[in-house]
Amino acid sequence: MAAFDSNRVPLNKVCRVSDSANPAWRQGYDDLGFPAARETFHRKVWEFNQALYGLRTLQRLMPDSVAIGIGCGHEELMYFLASRIAHVVATDLYQGSYLGGESDADVLDHPEKYAPFAYRRDHLEVRRWTDCCSPPPPARLISRSVFRRSSTSAASATSCRRSAKCTGYSSPAESPW
Repeated sequence: MAAFDSNRVPLNKVCRVSDSANPAWRQGYDDLGFPAARETFHRKVWEFNQALYGLRTLQRLMPDSVAIGIGCGHEELMYFLASRIAHVVATDLYQGSYLGGESDADVLDHPEKYAPFAYRRDHLEVRRWTDCCSPPPPARLISRSVFRRSSTSAASATSCRRSAKCTGYSSPAESPW
């Protein structure tokens, strides 16, 4: 059994401002262009940082990796990943309206309009969630949102089954990573 490392931020945890004291975790602020000041702390920025920290810790931020994002809107993380990995499929409903304006339908045709920084355009595919299930599953899959929006174990299981059906994997053991 590995020894406990008090300098490491756990991968499965609640949002805490104190996580930004860890330099490895805090790297996400710079990567995504967010201010690191305590006064501007927001749980969504924490979530993006935690995702990047986890991908780095698990060594999944690899040039041959493929990611599917669920409920992405036009968030900074999808653009960052498109600049680092082989392919990103960003999905959302992209209809109606959502707090913060992240549901703009024209992101489907013009994702560069919302990019906060330069990214590799040919590595990002933005699709409606309802259209995402037609391609074959990727060789390597990263998804940060499967369990994020589920509050109960039954809801998590349903969400996981729905995502597994969409990606072609029925359990984490079958996942290629």
